[in-house]
Amino acid sequence: MAFFVFLVVSLLSIPSYNVEAKSNSQQQSFDRLQEPDKTLEVDNDFDCVDIHKQPAFEHPLLKNHKIQLSPTFARDIKQSRPSYNGKAFKVESFTKGCPPPKVPIHKKALRHHQMNTTSSWSKVHPQIFRKSKLVAHLLTSTPNTIYRGARAAIGLYNLSLQAHQYSLSQIWLESGLEDETNAIHVGFGVDGYKKTGCYNIDCPGFVQVNSNVGLGKYIPTRTSIVGSTNDIWELRIHVKQDKSTGNWWLYTTKPEIQIGYWPNEIFTHLKEGALRIHFGGETFTPLDMDSPPMGSGRYPKEGLGSSAYMSLLGIVDSNYNENDINLEIMRAYVSRYCYDLGHIGYWNAQFGHAFFFGGPGGKCDE
Repeated sequence: MAFFVFLVVSLLSIPSYNVEAKSNSQQQSFDRLQEPDKTLEVDNDFDCVDIHKQPAFEHPLLKNHKIQLSPTFARDIKQSRPSYNGKAFKVESFTKGCPPPKVPIHKKALRHHQMNTTSSWSKVHPQIFRKSKLVAHLLTSTPNTIYRGARAAIGLYNLSLQAHQYSLSQIWLESGLEDETNAIHVGFGVDGYKKTGCYNIDCPGFVQVNSNVGLGKYIPTRTSIVGSTNDIWELRIHVKQDKSTGNWWLYTTKPEIQIGYWPNEIFTHLKEGALRIHFGGETFTPLDMDSPPMGSGRYPKEGLGSSAYMSLLGIVDSNYNENDINLEIMRAYVSRYCYDLGHIGYWNAQFGHAFFFGGPGGKCDE
């Protein structure tokens, strides 16, 4: 089953323009712009594309956008302390890399733009907001508080899913009312859709600046459920808003890699900061199917080595200071009985603030 690092940006209400109104002639012009340099094929999944010609710039609000190559807070990035004795996934090994100023773009994303006459930058799975979406997450509970980012170390697990299902482990940041929410989702997922949806840079808007990290690559290493912390793999991800530009940056630590950013121009609400931050899992299944597994597919009570976890949880406050989460402002929420959260709190110096989450799925209404 597909196992990949994903990015999603959801903008449910953008009153300033209509992407679907783009003409065929405009699309054909963009297709010519997007044609990759075939002599610079990174591997079987990626091509090298000029940084100024990547899919991000199909977005109508980025026509005159000036690329930011590095966040202004780069010198302030702190390396995370090790959270266990296992293995940190080497995100830089996704591709072989491209010669600057080119960046690796997944071929699916290029085909996506070459085959469609209208933009689908906002088309995540069309069912993503239906009632059959289930979550188990830890979220902020203080109203009218502004946040500028979040971080987490997420254990990596493979799962077996059926067609038309997905299971995600992620951080997501939101702002705006329900019918006009801006949201950024970042993490990893297992997706039974395979060919639909709008992840990574399939959706115009995310600007990739790193020449070595290709988003959308299947992850070849993942944790086996063997009861040993030595066999745990994890991905350490951060999302932080740049104080000077308002752009939302995605980067990793251990090692420090600045991958790219969501420009502030594409948002109506998140440009002013996030009002809600969530950590945890999300699944979707059609209404006539059992729910898929979440996390590692095991309940939190099974503990480290079996249960999925998030650790080193942190939030960037309104003054752009990065801190460990304050559990007094967090609350747990589980939407069905076949998933759970557990052991929420400060574990130790290695894991920091952490929790277990997930479950086997199944008939969640029973």
